[in-house]
Amino acid sequence: MVTMNGPFAIALMIIVFLSVMKWLEWYLFKNGAVQSKRKVRRSEDKNPRKEGRKPSVLGKKLKELFFFGKADLKQPPWYTGIPMVLFIMSNSFLYEYYNFQPWQIFLYTVFSVIIIALFSILGTFRANKEFFSEEGCKKRLVKTQIAQLCLTVLIIALIFAGLQFKYTKRYIDPPGLKESVAWVIEPSFEGDWPEFTEGLAPVGLKGEKGFIDKKGNIIIPFQYKEVGNFHDGLAAVKEVRKWGYIDQEGNVIIPFQYDEVFEFGDGLAPVKNDGMWSVIDHTGSVKFKTDYNYIFPFCEGVAKVEVKDKNKSLESYNLIDTEGNLLFKKSYVSMDSFREGRVFVWDNDLGKGFFLDKNERKVIPQNFIEASAFSDGISAVWLESDNHALIDRFGNIIRELREEEYNNYLFCHEGLSMFNNQTLQESSDGDAIRYGFKDLYGNIIIPADFQDAVFPSEDLIALTVDGLWGFIENPLPEAARRVDPELWESDRTQIATVEGLPVYAGELERYAYSIKEKSPELIGIPALKKAFEQIKSEKAFEKYGENIDPEIIRYQIGDTYYKKLLLESS
Repeated sequence: MVTMNGPFAIALMIIVFLSVMKWLEWYLFKNGAVQSKRKVRRSEDKNPRKEGRKPSVLGKKLKELFFFGKADLKQPPWYTGIPMVLFIMSNSFLYEYYNFQPWQIFLYTVFSVIIIALFSILGTFRANKEFFSEEGCKKRLVKTQIAQLCLTVLIIALIFAGLQFKYTKRYIDPPGLKESVAWVIEPSFEGDWPEFTEGLAPVGLKGEKGFIDKKGNIIIPFQYKEVGNFHDGLAAVKEVRKWGYIDQEGNVIIPFQYDEVFEFGDGLAPVKNDGMWSVIDHTGSVKFKTDYNYIFPFCEGVAKVEVKDKNKSLESYNLIDTEGNLLFKKSYVSMDSFREGRVFVWDNDLGKGFFLDKNERKVIPQNFIEASAFSDGISAVWLESDNHALIDRFGNIIRELREEEYNNYLFCHEGLSMFNNQTLQESSDGDAIRYGFKDLYGNIIIPADFQDAVFPSEDLIALTVDGLWGFIENPLPEAARRVDPELWESDRTQIATVEGLPVYAGELERYAYSIKEKSPELIGIPALKKAFEQIKSEKAFEKYGENIDPEIIRYQIGDTYYKKLLLESS
């Protein structure tokens, strides 16, 4: 199959250029190499002022160099048309399926143009044997065709040089950007969306892809056209045209045989062949086949599916279990991913959106216009009141959002959301957009200085510098990366002292969570500040055995992040 990619477009441009050259050659000599005396006389009679006018020497020389002075030669189309078509198709195919690099495409393009020119010359010789039997005719034709070929190669070189310059210029970052963050893995990899899962991240080099560990060591060599993330110990990888699955040692577990795949979840993976979706297990055995239009990855025992619509007016979605059974009695025109025991759906009949569990029970009291899938206990929602907010899994508002903030918080992970340097009113110039991260309270943690970024994964964040991916550690303290109180217990990061006694990050977050449960109106930073005041009083009592006036309690906040939250935030 031929697709409209860069090499395909370049091939078309070259074919158009060659076609224009051939048309121009025909046009300049369409009345033959030498006009009849009668036609010359008529021309002189009609244009007396042109009498004695001669073409410039340079124009004549260029005409002789690039164009053969006879237009009524037979030009069998199959001698040039067939290689031209093959050139366009193969150029696209090699890029699409074998991941040829730009310099390889350039060399192949030049080689193809030489073959096209050779076919054209030999074809013209063969179709016009009588004419080219005369001495000197072949030599003159070859000279003009070589000149055209050289001009074409020059055009090709200029095109590729221009593209390379644009690519290089686009990805050059300002000096000092690399030094603005502390790298765990230096920027040295290519790739599409590198994130760590099960200790490995998919990255690439020179157009081929493999996997690295959290120290930047290459664990699975760069040898695949496309790669996915590891889930359940397996990752989907594409070799030439088909997908298969490998383990963390790089062994092929499920052969390359699928047209489209998703990652594993709950021991199952959706795969597509011959236009039909089925679900396989870790051995590649088909668990069940389906007639759904689309199956998304399994998570928490369910998978979202796009069901066939008899009226074909609107797409509709449902959930299936690990046996392929539909779980909801009705399908919904909009459905997000099922995460953390709930999924957001839009009911067209009711004109409302709400969260359901896998038994189709409404699990959050409020209705919403729009909402994101839950991630780390957080969802960004568009309320019926036309306001926006972050909520927890029970519908409690963590923080209200401004409208321009809302899109940035549609996905939050490990306490961070991605934002860019443009507002809703600005035009989206792809080269000018820069990305950074904010915490759940809107504080900028990583400035929007980077051309590309990936959400935190396993405590590491991928950022690009000069077009290459590297990784930094999530700057938030461990407790601030989590939502559930039970996950804070292990965080013994000391963030402050009160009367010489330590205050830990998990301790502060746990107090704040307890306060928000009792006083839902206290959300975000106000809850943290009240929690710290409570901790101060309790620590002072612990030290002196009596209540101390809060105004005279001595304390010091040493952690930069919590200093921002507790002292600098209004």
